[in-house]
Amino acid sequence: MKNFLIRVAVFLFAVFIVLEVFFRVGLPARQYPMSNMDSETLIRSYQSSTQGLFSYGALCKGRFAWRINPQGWNSLYDYNERLNRTNPMVALIGDSYLEGYWSDLNDHIDILMHEKSEKQVDFYSFGTWGAMLSQYLVISQDVISRYQPDVIVVFLNEDDAKGSLYTPESHFLFCHTIESLENQELSSVPPQLLTTSRLVPILLRSATLRYLKTNRNLAFLARGAVVDPNANLSSGADVIEEETLDSTTVFVTEYLLDQFNSLGVPVIFVADGPRAPLYEGETEITGYPDCILIQQLCDSRENLQFIDLMPFFQKDWDESHTMFSSEENPHWDGYGNLVVAEAIYLDVINAL
Repeated sequence: MKNFLIRVAVFLFAVFIVLEVFFRVGLPARQYPMSNMDSETLIRSYQSSTQGLFSYGALCKGRFAWRINPQGWNSLYDYNERLNRTNPMVALIGDSYLEGYWSDLNDHIDILMHEKSEKQVDFYSFGTWGAMLSQYLVISQDVISRYQPDVIVVFLNEDDAKGSLYTPESHFLFCHTIESLENQELSSVPPQLLTTSRLVPILLRSATLRYLKTNRNLAFLARGAVVDPNANLSSGADVIEEETLDSTTVFVTEYLLDQFNSLGVPVIFVADGPRAPLYEGETEITGYPDCILIQQLCDSRENLQFIDLMPFFQKDWDESHTMFSSEENPHWDGYGNLVVAEAIYLDVINAL
């Protein structure tokens, strides 16, 4: 019996070694940086000075390079304070679309816009999955304190306004939200402190476990099964029904935009929209209700500007019929990033 158990253990160990090699070389499992949270600001970013490859699906497609800079963000650039910069700087703030794991580093919006400016303007990217309008405000305030940008560009997506309202579930996104109290008072609710078991980084060194967790979408080691709410929209489900936002959402959004308006630097909001109807040939496409509300409220605030990406996507699709993301996931790929960068570049430069 003892010899049998030894043989089984040796066999399982050999299988594990083979799988480890296979999911590192043959089908490289997704590598993903460990999340990190600043203990003072409670802003979630990533473990600094790490790098790897991002793959997706059972066949490990993509294999996009990522690099977490010393400041904790996915970018080729290291970020300097104003005294150590010679160029004006534009801060790009958003969720996982800006975070950019679905494209190579060289195809990120910050790189594309820096090159388009002939390296005369610096672009610092602050993208973090699952974020919403309330979190963008906190990041913007921190970015101003640390780096003194000349312009802030905030990328919007579905439910960014409504998602800013505090709910018990929102704590699992590790983002700042706004709670509506009695007598029309509002209170900022900080996220719970992000903590990670020492065992998790050790287990995720295994390519086999990473493959099962991320490439096959098993819930193994998931933080409460948390996912980016914008990350799993299939191309066929991207349909917007007519929706009226409740008065609390409108009130909170007005408050947040007032805060953005008082930051002391120009703020440009850039809104994505439902692209599935575009691919299916529709021409009259309704934007996300949250983005429409923000657009309307920007008109009465002098330091805020709004750019709707859908007309630019519509024009490019009519000319090229090239999708702006992979068929498996709606996050912008390298081509989508290029279209977005081209769409907003002149407005950003004019705001400097």
